[in-house]
Amino acid sequence: MSYTAPLSPQVIKTYPGNYDVDISTSQDIRIYFNVDLDKMSVKSSVRVTDEYGNNIDGTVIYKLEQEYTLDKITNVKQSNKKDNPVIIFTPTVPFP
Repeated sequence: MSYTAPLSPQVIKTYPGNYDVDISTSQDIRIYFNVDLDKMSVKSSVRVTDEYGNNIDGTVIYKLEQEYTLDKITNVKQSNKKDNPVIIFTPTVPFP
């Protein structure tokens, strides 16, 4: 008999990315994970702050989002048939 420990959640991608520039101050923030998360703990645990540590008001959504790739020949989006867990934070007002 073998036992496989459950995977620990890890961030696999963010949008905007670490070095993205010229981002709209009203842009939502997306954080993608490698495994499904507990929906109730996500909503109560996510906090976004400015550079001074002040909370930024906004809406937190957790969902599974279909992943797509763009076919380079036909320029058509194709589903990878994989749902990625994602946290989406949308600010109530534009970021400072």
